Amino acid sequence: MKNQEIIISKTKEIIIHILFWIIWCYFTLLRWESNSIVLDELTPISFSSFFMIFSTFYLNYLFFMPRLFQRWHPVKPIAFLFIGLFYFISFRYLIEELIFPFFLHIRNYSDQESFAFYILDNFYYGLHPIILSTVLWLIIYVIRLLSYHKRIIEENKNTEIKFLKAQLNPHFLFNSLNNIYSLVHFKSDKALPAIDQLGQLMRYSTYNSEKEWITIKEEKTYIDSYLKLEALRIAEEDCIFFKADISDENTIIPTFTLIPFIENAFKHGTINKENPLFIELVFRNNKLIYEVKNTVSDKLKDTQAGIGLNNICNRLKHYYPEKHSISSIEEQGSYCARLQIDFE
Repeated sequence: MKNQEIIISKTKEIIIHILFWIIWCYFTLLRWESNSIVLDELTPISFSSFFMIFSTFYLNYLFFMPRLFQRWHPVKPIAFLFIGLFYFISFRYLIEELIFPFFLHIRNYSDQESFAFYILDNFYYGLHPIILSTVLWLIIYVIRLLSYHKRIIEENKNTEIKFLKAQLNPHFLFNSLNNIYSLVHFKSDKALPAIDQLGQLMRYSTYNSEKEWITIKEEKTYIDSYLKLEALRIAEEDCIFFKADISDENTIIPTFTLIPFIENAFKHGTINKENPLFIELVFRNNKLIYEVKNTVSDKLKDTQAGIGLNNICNRLKHYYPEKHSISSIEEQGSYCARLQIDFE
């Protein structure tokens, strides 16, 4: 969530925490006495108590809460609560009942108090920072989540518009129609299949832009049509290689997830017999691996904006959090984009 549209940034989060501790100090350290505010006496016990509350608060806030919703398990909240309370009770006992009596000759609890009472009493006090940090973390998390979901919805709407513009723009249509016209003029056997492919492409762009999910089979069919039309404007043959190995074609993926990688290859790459385009789509064991390799061109072939990989990255963060990866490698004039999605 690094987008600047997020309501609560890291800076704002720090400010919220500073205000929280100011309020906490006001209600904990100050009291009204004879129509005036009096500061309680600060002793080593006061500092040790604050340290234990502060450290337990951030142990829960920074380490336990972020991990609570990663691969949720009902045992996690109980285990985290137990660890937090154990930390609070044991370290407070170490500081106030062992170290302080040895060095400062003071302690927080009387010798007459039993250890069971000590545990029970600190169980109560240890719950305070854990509950407060949990509530504060959840409030900030929900606000960020709502903001993030709102941005994803807006990006999905923009994706529909950008995709239609990218695929139905005059540059693409004129190239395709001119190529088809040439095929018809010379009575080529490729003319009718090319017309059918252009029709499929336009139908897909028109109707599927409103869908949130499509099957891998539908996306593969679109890629086939797109590649065949693009191949018409390339004089050389055998320079586009598309390999698909799909165990379940009915698995659904977000609409327009795969095609932007190929769009970028045609827009920014050199594609001929010496510099072929390699596309590999594999779906096995609930894992999708998608790679597009091409040679980088020195000239920008098409300035028309497409969906863009940044948009795809943001959408996949929403649909497959912690279960996908996008990487790209550019070296010696070659570019490789790779997408992996774990459906388990």
